[in-house]
Amino acid sequence: MEYSKQQAFEKLRPPCVNLSSVALKFRGQQASIKNLLLALEAAHAVIIDLGRHDALDEKLAEYAFFPLSTVFNESQKLSSHCLELAVQCLQVLVSRGWRRKLQPEMGKQLLILLSLLAGGSPTRSKDNAPSEELVSTCFECMSTLFDILGQVAQHVFDEIGAKTIVDQSVYLLLEALTGSPSESVQLSAANALQSLLSKISNRILLASLLPRTVSALTKALTPSTQIRRTHKVLVALFELLSHILTDVLADEVALNETASSGSGSEVSMHRPEIAEASLVLDDKWLKATASQVKLALANVVKLHNHDRQEVRHALFKLCLAMCERCLKTLSDSLQLNIETMVMLAGRDGTDSLAQGKQLLKHLILSNSELMDLLRSSLDAWIIALPRVMQGNDDRAKRQVLQQISIALQIVLESGDASDLLNDYLASSLVQSVSIAVDGSQAVSLLRVSEAPSPTQMVQFQEQYHTRSFEPVILDGKGSLNTLVELHALISQMRNSSASESLTRSMMARVGQSSGTQQLSSLWLCLMFLNRDNPSFSISDFLDIPSESYDTTPYLISDLYSITLPLLLGSTTTFSIYDWRIPALALESTILQAKQLGRSYRPELIDTLYPILFLLGSPEPRLQSHAMTALNLLALACEYTNTSTMLVENVDYLINSIALKLNTFDISPQGPQVLLILLRLCGARLIPYLDDLIGSIFAALENFHGYPRLVELLFDVLGVAVDEAAKNPALAITNGMEEPKHRKTAYQPSTMEDILQDIRAHKERKERRDAESLLQPGDDNASQSAPHRPWTSNLDGPETSKKDQETQEAEFDENEEQPFSQAAEEAKESPLTKPHTLLLSIARSTIPHLTSPSPPVRLTLLQLLTRITQILSRHENSFLPLVNDIWPAILPRLFSSASKSTANSGSEQGEPEQDPAYVTIAAADTIAAICVSAGGFMSGRIESIFPSLETLYRRIWSEVEQDRLRIAQHRGPVRRLALSSANDAASLSSPGANLKGTVDLRIVESPPPDPGRTNAPIGSNSNSTTSTTHQLHIQTLTTQTQTSKIHTSLLNLLTTILLHTSMPPISEIGDAILALLSPIMDEPGREHVREALEVWNADAVWVVREIRAMEREMREGRRTVGDWTLRGQGGAKKRRNGG
Repeated sequence: MEYSKQQAFEKLRPPCVNLSSVALKFRGQQASIKNLLLALEAAHAVIIDLGRHDALDEKLAEYAFFPLSTVFNESQKLSSHCLELAVQCLQVLVSRGWRRKLQPEMGKQLLILLSLLAGGSPTRSKDNAPSEELVSTCFECMSTLFDILGQVAQHVFDEIGAKTIVDQSVYLLLEALTGSPSESVQLSAANALQSLLSKISNRILLASLLPRTVSALTKALTPSTQIRRTHKVLVALFELLSHILTDVLADEVALNETASSGSGSEVSMHRPEIAEASLVLDDKWLKATASQVKLALANVVKLHNHDRQEVRHALFKLCLAMCERCLKTLSDSLQLNIETMVMLAGRDGTDSLAQGKQLLKHLILSNSELMDLLRSSLDAWIIALPRVMQGNDDRAKRQVLQQISIALQIVLESGDASDLLNDYLASSLVQSVSIAVDGSQAVSLLRVSEAPSPTQMVQFQEQYHTRSFEPVILDGKGSLNTLVELHALISQMRNSSASESLTRSMMARVGQSSGTQQLSSLWLCLMFLNRDNPSFSISDFLDIPSESYDTTPYLISDLYSITLPLLLGSTTTFSIYDWRIPALALESTILQAKQLGRSYRPELIDTLYPILFLLGSPEPRLQSHAMTALNLLALACEYTNTSTMLVENVDYLINSIALKLNTFDISPQGPQVLLILLRLCGARLIPYLDDLIGSIFAALENFHGYPRLVELLFDVLGVAVDEAAKNPALAITNGMEEPKHRKTAYQPSTMEDILQDIRAHKERKERRDAESLLQPGDDNASQSAPHRPWTSNLDGPETSKKDQETQEAEFDENEEQPFSQAAEEAKESPLTKPHTLLLSIARSTIPHLTSPSPPVRLTLLQLLTRITQILSRHENSFLPLVNDIWPAILPRLFSSASKSTANSGSEQGEPEQDPAYVTIAAADTIAAICVSAGGFMSGRIESIFPSLETLYRRIWSEVEQDRLRIAQHRGPVRRLALSSANDAASLSSPGANLKGTVDLRIVESPPPDPGRTNAPIGSNSNSTTSTTHQLHIQTLTTQTQTSKIHTSLLNLLTTILLHTSMPPISEIGDAILALLSPIMDEPGREHVREALEVWNADAVWVVREIRAMEREMREGRRTVGDWTLRGQGGAKKRRNGG
């Protein structure tokens, strides 16, 4: 609501009268401070309300000030809260009541009063010091008084006698700025000081205040742990410093006055008190002041790294003002101000600093002196860049990169960049990146090693579809911000007019340097050239004038010509080689392929081979780079996928590999590339390997003395075999049944089986009788059985032996006809190319099975194991192959059997021994042949069985000794109490030497190993599969080499029983039963007992019964004469006393 003058007075009168009465009583000690506080609160509320509605004038202000003056007279006795309310009332009276009608003398007296209230009386104790709220309120009231007094008289603060008030006020405000910990006090003091300085128009007075003010502000702006200043306070302090420096040292003010008043006489006319102090603003004073200001600014600009944007922006405005208005007076500080503004402009991308960046750019571009200073700073930063990058301070690295980026942008826009500057910059960048690379992680070295595993190749084909390279150097670990700034600098230079010059300068260093210098130069070249879609356009080949000329495609081509020898050299360098060089060469190759597209396809003749070679690197990051390069290369050349690209260019690759083999190059690179190629392309590559397989065979024949090469070549052949078996289109067993030689367990004949046999016999007899009746010209066809002996006179001439055999076989003609026809068709059908190739590979292993290298022998045996399963369906070609390879495999199995012979002291010397893994592989190969050949192996097994039995007994004796030795080391053997005879039979000891005691432990069965099982080869996996977490009792057997050989021989013996047509009653079968019976009841050996039972279940039952009886007799539960079988009445009771 609006108040009239009368209404305002009526509302103001009661609280003022009450306050005056209470204040007088308080002076006479007749009222308490509480009564005075209540009266003040009432008056304060009314005055604030009237001021808010603009209902006060100078008369009402004087009326209300009378009781307040009484309160101020008693300020020493009042609390800070009472004084705070009184000062707030005074501020309203000044701003809303007196306004422009305030008398200057009255205003000065009020300033003195407020200074006393805010600063405190000298006689006032520290415990009774004014509160922060009171001080802040006094400073706000002083700021209001400064504004009102400045409006009342323009030069009120320059009059005689005003100096004391100004000096006292400035001193008080500066002390509050530097010493008070309160933010509100600091802000109110800064605002009051700003208001005061803005009202002083006399430059000499300002100059006299300049040293004290600058010193205090510098102290306040210096970071301190004692007094924390908020960003609002810092911004206000920066504005104060900028204001006083520009008012005193601005070029348009300082230079003009210095020239016109060299003696200072004009100052003495207007300010005699200043003349007495001999303050002359001449050149000497200006020079001394500029040096002190430079020191102050050097401390202030340290806040350029402040976290708050407002503080950085305020500092930027200060430096900008110094460069714009104090260009000549503070010329010594220009370099510092420019460098600070460059640092602040590159700090972040906020709108305020982005605008400041444009202001800086316009300022420097418009002043040649500032441009020279900026270029000088840029040279210093470029020279210091390698040294800074060598340190550990990431902030310093980011700062110098930002400075170079901003300064270079401005210099480039001015068009004043020289080639020398570009050379300096290129050299500095190369050195800096080189230092950063040396300081990062250790370099992995490239050596010729194994190719990636098949699992990795499958992952590449099915899952690896990365379309971008991983960073080779400066991957951002621990220095992400620095890397971002470096990329920003490179991106800026890449888009500038100096891009070509810088790129060519660094490109020249690629060919002239080595080590990390070469690596850094190459990486920087790629960073400059790696744009989104660089490509040739038609305008590049036409003479069309253009303002901008893009040379990027030609730079990429030049870089490609430099890096291609580095890529090709990675396949021939056997010495220590930095893997990052070929990795970056791959990126250069992809850049060239991207810009050429399909036109790059002829270049694949040179680049595909080294890329495939790098896939075999032992460095995983280089493998990943090569995989990505193959993907991107296929995409750039517009192939459907990577495999299609390789198959369509396979002739070049095969020729390169064949050339190495045919020129007697025994290095493993060629076979290694072929191995990787097979794993990438699979069976589609097989039809192209005809001539190359011949070269491989020739290499095997010529270089059989190089075990590593032979092993790698057979690895290649093994992969070819595996890939050919996977592809149904190249399957060599199409239409052929898998041979089934496995025996089945004996099943007793049922009545239905007997009736079925009788019916079949009857049908055959009726068919023969019908056929004999239908034979034409047979006189005896209808006769019954003869009742007299056959004679030649009666029956005609004697039947020949051949005809007799034919007649005897006629009754089975129908049954045998399908099998004979199938055999005839198999015999007559020609072999396919893959089949012939696999047969050649298998036969090529024969001479190399005697290689002195055990790994080679292992590779060959594993290859034969895989290849026999593929070739077994065509018996007419497979069985002769078995006949050929059989003599070469046997020495690998029985070489360890000669150990005892060697120990007997023969003159021949100790024969060569195969490692355990070769013996195991030989046993597995023979088992695989038995599975595939079946009864064809019966005679061969019979001939080698004595040696096989000897070998098994020797290995078994060593296994038993190991078990006993382990049991002795474990201390006393734990005895298990068996609950029943059945438990005793199922948990019997592995041998008689254990004296009826079993050393057992309960373990959890691990998951079955897919690569190695205890089941015989070719057996049914379902019969031996166990639950993953099934608990069982297992004998404590150390997995030594001997135990592994024993497991392999055990699988071989069970395979012989199951697949080689071993009759139920045979010496070999009985011998195998004797060999395996001690372990057939061991936990985990269930497949052994099952194989024996398939061969002859009765014999197994007899052996188990005999062993059970012997065990019971040892335990005293059966006598020598008690031979009652289990299940037929039980054991007889012991006789007592005969």
